[in-house]
Amino acid sequence: MPSVELVGVTKRFGRKTALDNVSLRVEDGEYAVVLGPTGAGKTTLLRIVAGVLKPDAGEVRIGEAVVNDIPPDERGVALFFQNFALFPHMTVLDNVAYGPRMRGLPEQDCIRIAREMLDLVHLLERANSMPHELSGGMQQRVALARALATGANLLLLDEPLSQLDARIGEELRYELRRFVKDLGLTAIHVTNDVDEAMAVADKIVVLKRGSVIQVGSPEEVYLKPKTPFVASFVGEATVFEAIVRAVDSERVRVEAMGVEIMAYAQGFSGGDLVVAAIRPESIRLLREAEPALANRLEVTVERISFIGGMLRVECGVVGTDLKLLSLVPDEENVELAEGEKLFASFSPEEVSIYPYPSEGLFRELSLE
Repeated sequence: MPSVELVGVTKRFGRKTALDNVSLRVEDGEYAVVLGPTGAGKTTLLRIVAGVLKPDAGEVRIGEAVVNDIPPDERGVALFFQNFALFPHMTVLDNVAYGPRMRGLPEQDCIRIAREMLDLVHLLERANSMPHELSGGMQQRVALARALATGANLLLLDEPLSQLDARIGEELRYELRRFVKDLGLTAIHVTNDVDEAMAVADKIVVLKRGSVIQVGSPEEVYLKPKTPFVASFVGEATVFEAIVRAVDSERVRVEAMGVEIMAYAQGFSGGDLVVAAIRPESIRLLREAEPALANRLEVTVERISFIGGMLRVECGVVGTDLKLLSLVPDEENVELAEGEKLFASFSPEEVSIYPYPSEGLFRELSLE
């Protein structure tokens, strides 16, 4: 199966730069997810790999070949659209057999391949149905079978689950990954759904305003975000401005709205304006202060939301405008009440410190 590499790819539409000097590599057999907000350039990137769009600068390589001037039908790619794009006047079987027929294969081979792909997605019994007779989830699986039937080694998925109900989408995301892995394909999947990306990806590419911000495994992107934007976009985080007050070996002491916080960080000096980020699961809520803890703040519970076995607890730090967000198992805090005063604690290792962005924190965190 092919690897895919973009080297310095730029694409403009008038004055808008959709992709800005993008370089990335997807390995043979890898399931890569390009993750970013709407307008980040995800679909443009996918269409450039497919050959539907041509880059203004840079190279696209599939395997060892530069394919900038190779048409889409000669790249060995299958593009899987978010809107299914099934032919409404064809049966399910004919929809899936369309690709092999366009390749000029004998009719008996076209039917055999179509039936094999429908069996793979567990829809062989609906081969003679029309698309409108199927549920949304079934139509999505037919579209996947049609893409796989082309014999392509590289599967490009354009927000493939966005048109489905949440429950069906959650079920199909795991089936989708299984299909790709079982067939040994290379896949590039674009989405703005963080949970979807975390569930299916071997590698996540975070894209913002046409630029690659971070590339890594789901664990790396979540646990070691490189920028405040990644910290806030890939899972919730408490993100705030602070000033470095002291530097001691590998630790820094920062102040935010009159509150002092210890963190492990290097490369900063006293007086630096920085951004701090804390994951909600790192913030523990206690009814009594523990003096041994490096970071402990008195807080007032402002809002409690139940989210599937967890409590999402929004707190305000007493005497300041600083807000903290905590995620805690429901069974551990069944007595929590809004308005209650508690202590929030977190270790210095769980605080990420970043240089203050040149564009300002508001612009850094913006999804536009």
